[in-house]
Amino acid sequence: MTAVHRSDALNGVRVVVTRPSEQAGELRALLEEAGGTVIEFPTIAIADPPSWAAADDAIARLADGRYDWIVFTSVNGVDRFLVRLKRLGREGLPPGAQVAAVGPVTAEALAEHVRVDFIPSRFTAKALGRELPGAPARALLPRAAATPDELADVLRSRGWTVDEIAVYETIVGGVEPPSAPTVRSGEFDVVTFASASSVRGFVRLIGSPASIGISTMDADGPKVACIGPVTGAAARGLDVRVDVIASVQTARGLVDAVIEHCVSRA
Repeated sequence: MTAVHRSDALNGVRVVVTRPSEQAGELRALLEEAGGTVIEFPTIAIADPPSWAAADDAIARLADGRYDWIVFTSVNGVDRFLVRLKRLGREGLPPGAQVAAVGPVTAEALAEHVRVDFIPSRFTAKALGRELPGAPARALLPRAAATPDELADVLRSRGWTVDEIAVYETIVGGVEPPSAPTVRSGEFDVVTFASASSVRGFVRLIGSPASIGISTMDADGPKVACIGPVTGAAARGLDVRVDVIASVQTARGLVDAVIEHCVSRA
């Protein structure tokens, strides 16, 4: 067994989890399994989109067989899209269109409803856009409202026709969590980010990264761990120093990267 999987690897390490409370369970369990002390500090919340009109129109087109692929980039996208289908009186995804997922966690959310036809070699939107197989076709992308989508840009550059529909909205930095005084005073060792929006919410709630020693100019202070390069880039863009980027974009991959970093510095 490698050091990355030692049950005591994070003993005494206080780790801030910034995911929404209802989605933090897996990450929290993995961190605690490794001996870490988890501080939940949700910096985003998930809500319905401002309007369902575009999504409802696209669902009607999907039922008519007008899409070759439906592509999911998050569990939120899967859950919200399937709930909307049900509310419109449609049970599950219609046959015909192939289904792609950005990674195994998203694929698992789909598994009980439909077969997943494609997962990219790296679990990022860019890889999914580059590797989605076949000649240019028409794809439907259920996603968050008002969020830049690298996947759509990559597909369009390959000649694909892409319809993006908002099936949820990410509320950034809304309600201050009860753990705010602890986090704001810097009483933690590692903060984890699983999305660019979670970084934005963190900075909105906490204020200047320098105030807790995690700015790009701070050599010491708590460590910052990001689930992937897109989240890492967002953090740096907000003057947040990035110490760890997971090589596998899953909760397990993020925890393994945190453990490896902590063990290497022990």
